[in-house]
Amino acid sequence: MKHERLNRIFLLVSAVFLGMVVCLAGSGCGLTRQCVTGEPPVAENLPVRELATVVVSDESANQEDVENLVREANEAFYEQTGIRLVVKDRLVVTWQHSSRHGTLQELVDNMKTYGKPFDIAIGFYEMGPLDRLEFNLVGGWAGVIDDVYRRFVVVRRDNLHALVHELGHIFLFDHKHTGGVMSAYTVCMVGDHICNNYSICFSEEDRKEIVRNKWRDFSVKPELSEREDLIEGFSYNKTWLGLVLDLFKWPFTRPADDSRRSPKRQAP
Repeated sequence: MKHERLNRIFLLVSAVFLGMVVCLAGSGCGLTRQCVTGEPPVAENLPVRELATVVVSDESANQEDVENLVREANEAFYEQTGIRLVVKDRLVVTWQHSSRHGTLQELVDNMKTYGKPFDIAIGFYEMGPLDRLEFNLVGGWAGVIDDVYRRFVVVRRDNLHALVHELGHIFLFDHKHTGGVMSAYTVCMVGDHICNNYSICFSEEDRKEIVRNKWRDFSVKPELSEREDLIEGFSYNKTWLGLVLDLFKWPFTRPADDSRRSPKRQAP
């Protein structure tokens, strides 16, 4: 038993070290953005569609960082698809939950009482200390979108890859994950740092489907190849340590949801 445990520890350390070497040696650790040149959309992506967007962020968030993230994601998405985010309003909330289910449901509930027309709503969730510790050790969800109207998005952390990924899901209905920015998950050394995929580029197939669906009606449920309950299409970060723990089925448990956040809510 002791010998078997030592073997497992050796394999775990070896796998983590090997993952670090592969990531640092490969080109995947850089930000892949060859698709973004700063030029206007090409003719096949025209005419431009503008999305009336509401940005919802935690009261503890750095609002300048949120604005910069939205701007960068907007530039990448606009150039590739001819779809531009136009921020119509900004709301400040205190999230009551930390799970992807809980934060997404909160965003949906907030927008039910919003009272103004909009196309999409993007929420930015700031992790607490315990959430951040778990995320850095074994990874976790980075972004999520509803699977009913595909118009409600929540992103955890300042993650450009995750935000562009979720914007893609707003218009991709035939399939879920392919490659590039639409990969199912990203493997990182720590949290969302030193990762194998920072791409913000859509494959040509995905880009064409987004352009085909760009004029979708957000008041109508889209026809999906498969539909789940509230959520689907979430981007995920997993650390090399998390992959090894999964391999050996070593448990890392925590409550499924987190109600430690204050229930108060405010709007600017």
